[in-house]
Amino acid sequence: METLLGVRLYMRQQQAMIVEAVSVLSRDPGIVHRRDGWATTRLTTSLSRFMTQATGHDTSMAAAKVHHKAAVDKPLTSPEFSFDALIPADLWKKWLPVSKSVFASAHDELDEKPEERPFSGVSPPPSDDSNWGSSSQARKSGNRKGDNHAAVLQRRVDDLASDLQRKTKEHTDLVDKLKSDHQGQIESKAAEHAMTLQNALDKLTADNNAELSNLRKTHSEETAALNHRLSGYKDLEEGGKSEIDKTVKRLTKEKEDAMSAVNHELETLKKDFKSLEEETKVKNAEIIKVQKEKQDELSALRKDKDATYKALEDLYKSLKESPGTLTKDNAALTTQNGSLTTKLQDKNSAYTSLTRERDALKTENEATAVKYTALMTKWNDLDGINDTLKTKMRWAGLTEKSRQDNCLSNGYSGWCVMIMMPHSWIALNANKDSHEMAHTWSFNMRNPDEIFRLQKADDDPNTPWTITSTECGKALAFDTSQIGIDIRMRKLDQVRDRSAQWYIGRGAEGQHTWVFKNAHWGTCIKLKKGWSEDGRAAEQHPYCNEGDSNFAIVPLGLKPKPEW
Repeated sequence: METLLGVRLYMRQQQAMIVEAVSVLSRDPGIVHRRDGWATTRLTTSLSRFMTQATGHDTSMAAAKVHHKAAVDKPLTSPEFSFDALIPADLWKKWLPVSKSVFASAHDELDEKPEERPFSGVSPPPSDDSNWGSSSQARKSGNRKGDNHAAVLQRRVDDLASDLQRKTKEHTDLVDKLKSDHQGQIESKAAEHAMTLQNALDKLTADNNAELSNLRKTHSEETAALNHRLSGYKDLEEGGKSEIDKTVKRLTKEKEDAMSAVNHELETLKKDFKSLEEETKVKNAEIIKVQKEKQDELSALRKDKDATYKALEDLYKSLKESPGTLTKDNAALTTQNGSLTTKLQDKNSAYTSLTRERDALKTENEATAVKYTALMTKWNDLDGINDTLKTKMRWAGLTEKSRQDNCLSNGYSGWCVMIMMPHSWIALNANKDSHEMAHTWSFNMRNPDEIFRLQKADDDPNTPWTITSTECGKALAFDTSQIGIDIRMRKLDQVRDRSAQWYIGRGAEGQHTWVFKNAHWGTCIKLKKGWSEDGRAAEQHPYCNEGDSNFAIVPLGLKPKPEW
């Protein structure tokens, strides 16, 4: 079929090319005479492919052996048309022979109506004999018989058009027949396929019970594997939104520890710095006092010296008068001078020691200032880390006062959700005893009794949630603190204090599950021991973080609040 369609398209293209060739010949009759002819056994690429499909062997091998001789004169072919693209005349004779009757009738019609010849003044194309393009004599005889060749060319165009119409009709009939046969085959195969499907359906129905148990076992294994993969995925997502709670707790603790250590060290340094300042002031005061005392002593010594000199002069005068008395006084003065010299040396040593101590205190003060600058830099870095942590916490919907048992993001307020037990594939259902209590049922996203609306009054971390059924408008509540009773469904104006309000915190499986803690009684919702059976009880138990108290929250989106 593909070959027939290809031949049909190609023949139409050849028909258009023949008309174009005749038009070129009418404008330039000598174009073929200036050429050395073209091969009569050459196949184009498309025709070679069609002939190969039709005959079953490669026809391009013989065509590849044909060689053309270069023309003596420079060829003046039209740049818009190539005569080499036409099917050679010998191939027309071989594959599409023209019946003699059609040729004769066409010849008679042309003789009777010579005025209708469209190519009456056109030079003839090459002849159809086997020597076409190889003999100069043949080209000359073609010039003498131009009218006949133009008539032959016109008849061939007409024959080709009629033949194409006939083949088109045959092709259309063949396609209709194939469609009819194919429709019958389709109907028979459809009936056979329907029978096969019915048999397969019966077999599947028979094997359903056995496969159901196998599927449950496989589901349990896949759930365990999925939980394992989720725990591994939690490690891969470290630092992301899913790890924000754990990261916030760790970073908050590190921040608090670092802040406590820095504050403690800063307070210690402040106290040391203050004490050092006080000691420095005291030492400076002592140094000033010592300097003043030394100056006073020096002044006193000078005065004493002057007085001594004066006294010595008086003594000298008196000694002249009394040598014995002078000798005694000289000895006393020598002793007094030695004592004063020793005292002066002690004062100089004390002054040097105080100067050294002052320099040491100054060096220590400079080191303390450097350490204080480093601590202030670290303080600023910690402030930056603290701001980053606060930004992440705000992005996660948390604050510094967020509680572990009430850390569900405030963005869930107003959302419709389903509360599912992930290990048994059952969900909390509000329709037990005509919406008086709640239990669990098979997980079904189309069951309105399993859809609840989460609502929070404000963004305060200590504000609890209300969980209201979208079907009946009642909220989950515990009427008393009795352990083991079922969850009640109560209208908000009928509940006691905060018995219909809940803290929703992280479960034992990190970011995957949640624990529902009653804000009034301090108890939690926990399923009665069992598996995935419908009607499994959801009871009040002491607050815990075990498997049957860990639920998954499936968000369904924001929906308009119904009017009950």
